[in-house]
Amino acid sequence: MNTGLKNVLAFVSDNAVYMKCFNDGLEAILPNAVHVTCWAHIVFPAGAQFRSALQLTDNLVALVKEMFSKAPGRRARCLNHLRQLNAGQISLPPVPVITRRKTSFQVVLYHGEHLEHHMTFVVAENEHGSTRQLCPVN
Repeated sequence: MNTGLKNVLAFVSDNAVYMKCFNDGLEAILPNAVHVTCWAHIVFPAGAQFRSALQLTDNLVALVKEMFSKAPGRRARCLNHLRQLNAGQISLPPVPVITRRKTSFQVVLYHGEHLEHHMTFVVAENEHGSTRQLCPVN
């Protein structure tokens, strides 16, 4: 037996075909693997609960995403603003993808670390005269 297959510790799936494949034969060639099913079905509702419970945070994420979408000039000004403030991580916020919880959590962590910088950037943009696209029209 291939010794590399002994190093496989988990077989993660949420697709019925793959679950059947594991049960019908893969578990015989992956002797140390545990079959873990439906992680996406567990993580997605947990993330949705966080979003609904933390509405202000969810709104902030949406507003910042909208503020930088289709605005290359604003993105460049934001990076310069962060450099001037010595803001540590000099990067634009990650783009949240609702169906990918990892990116959603990374976005929230980023905004938590940069909230003060967001506020000073909005003030600077207001002085720059670029407020028309800062807040989306509902």
